[in-house]
Order: sequence, then structure tokens, then C-alpha cells
Amino acid sequence: MERRAKSDPPTVHRFPAKHEGAFVNAYLVETASGAVAVDALLTVSESRAMRHALEGMGKPLRAVLLTHSHPDTRNAADCAAIDPWRAAAQSAIENDTTVPAAPAPQQDRPATFGNSDIFGGSYPDPTP
Repeated sequence: MERRAKSDPPTVHRFPAKHEGAFVNAYLVETASGAVAVDALLTVSESRAMRHALEGMGKPLRAVLLTHSHPDTRNAADCAAIDPWRAAAQSAIENDTTVPAAPAPQQDRPATFGNSDIFGGSYPDPTP
């Protein structure tokens, strides 16, 4: 059996670099040949910072992995209960005020919102 040369271990970058307001994590896993994004972020500004870091690596994004289907991992999800909260949370973060409590997952969101609607596919880059 042929033995392959040992490669460098991947580097894991956590985002956002500094937590403010809602506590959400996403990661870029950097390898010698590219990067994999793990989860997404709650705000556009945090997402842009993650994208800027990816571009700074000078490596292609090979895949995006969403570990679970909560609104913090796919901000574009549509839910009548969470959409107004998202706007209020973003405003609170930007204005350095208290982030309001999120809607209750089982009581305030439709039954179809969450792990029953995990999506997969190949999509154009939404971050210019």
C-alpha cells in the first residue's frame, strides 16, 4: 500500500473575532488547498468580515457546511416571528443597547421552521 505524505493540519478560524450582542459562532477551516465555511453568522457586517478573511487567505471556498438549521446559521430563513427580532437585535448591536430576547422556538415559530427544512445545493455568492 502506498503511503501519502503527511499534510499540514488545518487551521480553524472562529468568527466573529469579538462577540457583541447575540452569541453566534461560525468558522473557516483552512487547508493547504482551500477553505470550508462552517455555519453562518447573524449579521451582514459579521458575514462580510468573515468573507474578507477568506479573501485574505487567497484560497478558494470549497464548501459550506451548516451544522444545524437554527436562524443563527442561515440568516436568510424566513419566519414571521424571527424576522422582526433580527431587525431589533441588529439595531441593538449597532446602537450598543440590550439585544431583545429571541422568540421561543417551539411556541413562536411555525412547525416547519427548523431542522425539518435543511437545504443543500450550489448557490451564487451573496456577499459582494
